[in-house]
This record gives sequence, C-alpha cells and structure tokens, in this order.
Amino acid sequence: MEYTLIRKKRKTFGIKISLEGEVLVYAPLKASKSSVESLLREKEEWIAKVRSRVLEGLNQGLDEVPFLGRKYSLEIVKGCSGDASVEFDGSRFRAFCGESEATGFREELKAALDLWYRQKLLDIVTVRIAELSALMGVFPGKVSVRFQKTIWGSCSWDNNISINAKLALAPPEIIDYILVHELCHIKHKNHSSAFWLAVESVLPDYKERKSWLKKNGYSLLLF
Repeated sequence: MEYTLIRKKRKTFGIKISLEGEVLVYAPLKASKSSVESLLREKEEWIAKVRSRVLEGLNQGLDEVPFLGRKYSLEIVKGCSGDASVEFDGSRFRAFCGESEATGFREELKAALDLWYRQKLLDIVTVRIAELSALMGVFPGKVSVRFQKTIWGSCSWDNNISINAKLALAPPEIIDYILVHELCHIKHKNHSSAFWLAVESVLPDYKERKSWLKKNGYSLLLF
C-alpha cells in the first residue's frame, strides 16, 4: 500500500485519507517502520472503504456541479475564445471553454471551476466572518480561501484564517461551523474544553455539524 508518512511530536498514530485519496499516516517521531506497516495492515479494510468513496467522488461525471450543499445542472459551451470561465445564475451553471479535446477540456473546466469556487467562497466567508466576529467579539487578521488536502480551516498564531475552498460545496451550516471553529482559535490556540465550550456557546449543535463533516467530507469533490 502506498502512503505518505508524516512524523510529528505526538504519542499516538493517526491515519487520514486526503480529499484526493492519498493515505496519510501520522506517527510519533521515533515510531518504527514495522509499527507503521502493522497499523496499515490492521486498518487495511477501513482504508480501502474510505479511499473507494473518495475516488468515486473524484470520478463523478460533469453533468452536475455541487454548490452549497446542492447540485445544479451544468451547461458546457465549447469553442469560446479566451480563458475558460464559469457563470452561475442561481439555478444552473454555464461553463465557457475553448478546448475541444477530452483531456484538455476537463483540465480547462476544472481550472475555471476551481477559480470560481475560491472567489465565490471568499465572498461568502468575508460576509459571514464579519457577522460572526461581531457576535463573538473576536476579530481575525487576513482571511484567505485555498484548496487544501487534509484540513478544512486554520487559524495562525497571528490570527490569520484560511478556509478550504472545497467548503463551497458544503451546506451553509457546515461552513458556519468551520468559521466559528477557527474564530474560537483566536482566543484558544488548542482544542481544550474551554475551546469547545466557546464553540458550543455560538453553535449549540456543533457536534452534529462536526459529525456531518466527518461522514460526508470525502464527498466534497468536483473531480
């Protein structure tokens, strides 16, 4: 089994399947290779099951585009001049592409949609963070949106917040959960009980939202 080993200052092992289907093994700094491979054999069935779901999402067709927890029909207009672009009118997507060959077209369309997702989610996140910050009494520095393999969001020590662009595919309440999670890290730079109490004070049902993301996060993929 191919995997990426990530050694960290930690006491336990952990396995994650990235949003691209890569097997990531987190291990203590001094963990032996045999202990890592033993863990992989023990979790082989679970890994295969989760990877299968992820890869299924990666290989889905291009007739629909997911956005904010729903799927919308996609109309493709080929033979256009200039860079590929995407429009959304609230009921359907329309993609304007120039490439006609299958491989090139798919790459061109993905690049256009990736750009659209980042820009659109940044607009959404900017508004919601302003509202939530005022409610919570915490104010972040720079806010950015980018595609990430293994995390949904992060808050740096100087309170800059980064959000995974794939959340543009998730329902609004899930986006809110990640935003509240990262905003709470402005006061609590850990996952202590005080941190989770802060999250709960804003989102009493945060456990349900967290559970949804754990169960369905693998499906937030376009290709």
